Amino acid sequence: MRCLWSLCLLISTLSANAQHYFVFKARGIGETFRDCEGKPQRSVTGHAFVSLVRRDETLQQTIVDSTWGFVPNKRGMMALVATPGHSEATCIGDLGSADFMIEVDKATYEYAKNLKLKWVARQYGIFANVNCVDFVKAMLELITPEVKLPEIPTGGQPNTGGVAAGAAMSRQWYRLPKPFLSTLKRLNSVRDQEARQSLADANTPASPTNNAKSALSEGARRLFSTTRTKASVAEKNEIYNNLQFKLANDKQQFTIEEGENYPFTALVLPTDMNGDGVDELFVAFGNTFTSGNTGSEIVLFIKNSAGHYEKNLNFSGLVPEALSTGNGGYADLLIGGPDFEHPIWRWDGAKYTFFRKVNESVMATLKRTSIRALSQAYQRTIR
Repeated sequence: MRCLWSLCLLISTLSANAQHYFVFKARGIGETFRDCEGKPQRSVTGHAFVSLVRRDETLQQTIVDSTWGFVPNKRGMMALVATPGHSEATCIGDLGSADFMIEVDKATYEYAKNLKLKWVARQYGIFANVNCVDFVKAMLELITPEVKLPEIPTGGQPNTGGVAAGAAMSRQWYRLPKPFLSTLKRLNSVRDQEARQSLADANTPASPTNNAKSALSEGARRLFSTTRTKASVAEKNEIYNNLQFKLANDKQQFTIEEGENYPFTALVLPTDMNGDGVDELFVAFGNTFTSGNTGSEIVLFIKNSAGHYEKNLNFSGLVPEALSTGNGGYADLLIGGPDFEHPIWRWDGAKYTFFRKVNESVMATLKRTSIRALSQAYQRTIR
């Protein structure tokens, strides 16, 4: 089977005021399409491709930066760079009709750009020996952990648990990009809807209705742009307002009061430490202006009995590590920093409070798991 993927990767300078998207499209069996050299092709078993696009507010345009194609060979997936000057529209089509799309941050977009430079030099980081669905899964896992991928079906239809039709049926389904794309979209429907809404907002003149409480604010949208969480739109707005951030001039970073000249990035890390189905949300942000020598600030939001997220921690420190000890279902948290001794915070039934300090020799004996790793694993479970 010959199965072609088109991967759009960044080759031009990014606008400082832009929104960035992964866009997934698919063709069904027998449908025609144009490959990245503009040649007409007919899909025998199904064709799909991934593009990177951005909404440039300066130019007031939605731009497909470039296109890249993939075909299988004896070594796995071999890359073919699109013909210079070729119109990428023949590969992406109309963005509004995309089967599935998610918004990604500028850093992820830039990572894809750097990855492309390696692949142009034939320094491939991934190979797929089966089909192009396997390739897109490997590509997504390499670029970002934020997208929830369909499980390998056991037979019959995807994700239905089907009867034991065996591996042959699984491989047959994997040859059909449209079922894969529809399942991918279902698993990531919230991110797809938010991306479409943010793109629609970019094309909609400002009006009072844009500021309705039911709408995700511009700052909250940026803060949560790379995060999968169960938090509602209202809760995301509440958390953003509680942090008292302001969007920086580039609309990608944040600032605090009296720190407009010192923008910083922020990372939201949802977890469910006590297993109650409700997210706890760690926020790591800052720089030396906000946090001195540590260079970052840590805030933890935990929902109270009234259903509102309350601040915990809220001081300078590195992304916490969860210890094997704890209280009330919540892990003890070790907060790193520039000192030789580091604090451990413990849940007291209502909030996290200081428990004790440990030096680096004691730290080496503790069983620790990064909150970042816990969050990445947890986000993959959110549908």
